[in-house]
Amino acid sequence: MNNEPTKISSELLELLVNREFGERSIEVSEQLKQVKSDSESGRRRISAAILKLANRSQERLEQLIQRANTDFRDIVAEAEYPRVLEAGFGELSDEQEQQANEEDWNEYRNWLHGKEA
Repeated sequence: MNNEPTKISSELLELLVNREFGERSIEVSEQLKQVKSDSESGRRRISAAILKLANRSQERLEQLIQRANTDFRDIVAEAEYPRVLEAGFGELSDEQEQQANEEDWNEYRNWLHGKEA
């Protein structure tokens, strides 16, 4: 795993919205336009993290958008690095952190591509 930010294309984000919210996807896409970021790629990354954490709940989606607009780092960390976040950044040995990062990345990548366990 590398430490590059997750890249989410417009096509992948649209696929995620459709997969997670189905017939509500148009409404959810409109809600996600509220996500603030300095760049379009950042907005897509934050939006994907929100979709994962919302777990198909539109009510939760709105709460997560509000939190992300306050501090997006919390949302991205919860979605992309849940094990490391739970343990606390800097609390794991280098080996433990690397293993947690790999597990987190594999879990997130599988979710992105619809391969949830």
